[in-house]
Amino acid sequence: MTDGELPLGALLVRPEERQRAIAVQAEAAREKFTEQTALLDGLGSRWLDINHRVTNSAAPEYCLVTSK
Repeated sequence: MTDGELPLGALLVRPEERQRAIAVQAEAAREKFTEQTALLDGLGSRWLDINHRVTNSAAPEYCLVTSK
């Protein structure tokens, strides 16, 4: 074995370690995605509430959406 070469056992272990590291990163990404989705859902709900309040309290001539 020359400098920089890994023994066969190390070569076999490294893909498993890399796979575990990727799985941990994937789980962290899923958690972050879930957090961001919840945040966006909350912002969307808040926007709808504000829009509803503004639309219902504005003078009819200033409303962009009118009901018939």
